[in-house]
Amino acid sequence: MSAGKIGTTLFNPFIYIAGWPALSMGLGAILVAGYIGSFSDTCFDGVLDTHSGAPAPLWFYLSAGIINWLCMGVVLLVLGKIVSKTSFRTIDLLGTQAFARCPTLIAALATLPAGYSRFTRYLMGGATGPVNGMDAFVFGAAVLVVLLSLGWMITLMYKGYSVSCDIKGGKAAGTFIGGLIMAEILSKIVILALVSGLANAPAQAATAGENAPASAEKSEADAVKAAEKTLNLIDGKRYEESWVESADFFKKAVKKEQWVAAMRQAREPLGQRVSRELLSAKYMTALPNAPAGEYVVIQFKTSFTNKKDAIETFTPTLDSAGAWRMSGYFIK
Repeated sequence: MSAGKIGTTLFNPFIYIAGWPALSMGLGAILVAGYIGSFSDTCFDGVLDTHSGAPAPLWFYLSAGIINWLCMGVVLLVLGKIVSKTSFRTIDLLGTQAFARCPTLIAALATLPAGYSRFTRYLMGGATGPVNGMDAFVFGAAVLVVLLSLGWMITLMYKGYSVSCDIKGGKAAGTFIGGLIMAEILSKIVILALVSGLANAPAQAATAGENAPASAEKSEADAVKAAEKTLNLIDGKRYEESWVESADFFKKAVKKEQWVAAMRQAREPLGQRVSRELLSAKYMTALPNAPAGEYVVIQFKTSFTNKKDAIETFTPTLDSAGAWRMSGYFIK
């Protein structure tokens, strides 16, 4: 295959594929990318956005990708109808815009390594101990892949718009850039509304299609009490005691000295805790990079003397004795 044909296939495949085939393959890629991203808490939370670190139900990762495609597709469809001098099929425009999001598959795969997740938690104030050089390298490589994938996706979206609507030159570039900005804003509004609903919904959802047991509400209440008890130890700089009270697998992953050092580095600069308000508590039976068990992902809105608006995410797990113990904690 010649270099020219390879370039066309990579950056303008829409001379070969459009309509329903492009739509079906594109939607499949969007959903698979969302599923893969859920393993590293990586969400495509905007037409151009990729963020990692905040756990969410599987349906949220899948919905975000569909929202991004619809926002971009609908905005460009309206613009195309306005500026194009020729008629075109709606399915061609929507199909090419779905197919254009295939590079998100590569971005999702790039965030799968455990080193990426560990360094993400470190950057967000998580208790992961001193910086691991290999984790930092893996994170940097993943970010580079994500950025390259974003550039590829934007190119495909532009080519899909230009070919489907038969618009070229400055008119195509100008309307595409305007449409991209509008679609990004629209997608963020819709996804933020979903996030707000997720935070305020009754905390009884489980991941991967599993349903919370009837006792989930009581489990969440008990877990919140345990979290507040451990957080009080941390507030009082009793870091060693908080480590002793943590889950066994957490102790194996994070040594006591690492935990104390991490708390001194990430927590102490925030100052004294002024207030702490419960935002959400979600019962879950599976979490990325964690053994099977029962968990409650809890988020608090906390004010410190040196940071007024912080979000603390505390994840206790139920041990064999029926006690809720810390398995994860980070501050954003």
